[in-house]
Amino acid sequence: YARAPANAYAVEYTYYALYVVILVLSCFVMPFAYFYYEEDDVDVTWRQRAWAGVKYTSFLAVILFVLFITGALLGNATADDFAELPADVKAALGAVFRREPLRSSVGFAVSCAVLVGYVCACTYGAYGLVAWPLGLLRAAPKRAEEASAINRNLASTRDKKRAIMGKYVSGKRMSKRDEAQLALLRRQERVLSRQSDALDERRAGGVCARAAHVLRPFSFVFGVLFAVLSLLFALALLMTQVDVTAHSCGAPCAYLLAAPWPYNPLDTMLRNTAPFFPVDLVLFTVVIVYVFGATLAGVTKIGIRVLWIELFRVRARATAPQALMLGAVVQMLSLLTLNVQLLTVAPQYATFGGQTRDGTEPCDYATAAAAGCSLTKLATIMQSVRLNMPFFAVAFYWLTWAYLAMIPLMLVVAVAVR
Repeated sequence: YARAPANAYAVEYTYYALYVVILVLSCFVMPFAYFYYEEDDVDVTWRQRAWAGVKYTSFLAVILFVLFITGALLGNATADDFAELPADVKAALGAVFRREPLRSSVGFAVSCAVLVGYVCACTYGAYGLVAWPLGLLRAAPKRAEEASAINRNLASTRDKKRAIMGKYVSGKRMSKRDEAQLALLRRQERVLSRQSDALDERRAGGVCARAAHVLRPFSFVFGVLFAVLSLLFALALLMTQVDVTAHSCGAPCAYLLAAPWPYNPLDTMLRNTAPFFPVDLVLFTVVIVYVFGATLAGVTKIGIRVLWIELFRVRARATAPQALMLGAVVQMLSLLTLNVQLLTVAPQYATFGGQTRDGTEPCDYATAAAAGCSLTKLATIMQSVRLNMPFFAVAFYWLTWAYLAMIPLMLVVAVAVR
């Protein structure tokens, strides 16, 4: 469908329109709503709240405008600027070097958002990728036993607290040792009370809670499946990164890989199922939805934080509106980052789909021009950014390594923190 010139432009500009929508939502709509609710007070009118939202959001709108203008002035690279690339690779990349200010403008702004999105991916995404399946694999105690243990500990803590306070009913000055012990018991009581309230909330849960209760016996099965998906995603990312490091010409050609290794498990699976459409599309969707769900799981488990400072907790029926909006921004920025990661996770499938040369061999940059293979629109857009603005290619390369380094670190954290 997209090979016809008119259809190709329609698909490509649909991508750009969706990118602009995400940028506007992330940089204006969500921040406006956040500051609008921050001004919520009895004595504040809706006009004052709206003005506060516009006032505090205006600087982000200015930044977005500056990014669009800066991008329109960049992106003047041509095929002749990349002497390291073979002629057949340059021929396959012909459309990538098409000079259009709109493409450069949106591509630059999106790439800047991707840099921020990598921060979200390296924290929430990497943590969710390991913590989600690990949480399902862990043998959770039965709810009744858990509630009984909490109630016993809570009753014991309150008895100890009353015993200490009973020693000083006469008004005698409390010793420092008892003061410290009493403060510790009060903290334990607060923690246990929160745990008891959380269990009560889960008992009174809605449809999602009932569905989770029905699926609880299958949690181990889902945990194994999710662990396999996480392993496949991380392994595919690692193999392509090693391949790029070993066989690309590096930063001078924007880390472009002319002929990827054919042993990438995820890429191979997608390419082999491509002749049986829509099986490949279903698998591709499963990968995208899983990474999205893992990031959401990371947001739920970690909460909304700035470094080690917790701003908001994400809890069922107890999450602040501001936390929901910030969580939505995290998800949108992470999805933009996933656009870049897909070209690394499944380099041949994401770049050429199910196209082949000689009827059997998958297309790559080295053979695409001779075989008549055309780039997918995702690859055209992302490679246009990488080649016209090579500093983004360098940043994406090293940030992908940072993401891979965070996965084992987050695994340690997830194992240590129950």
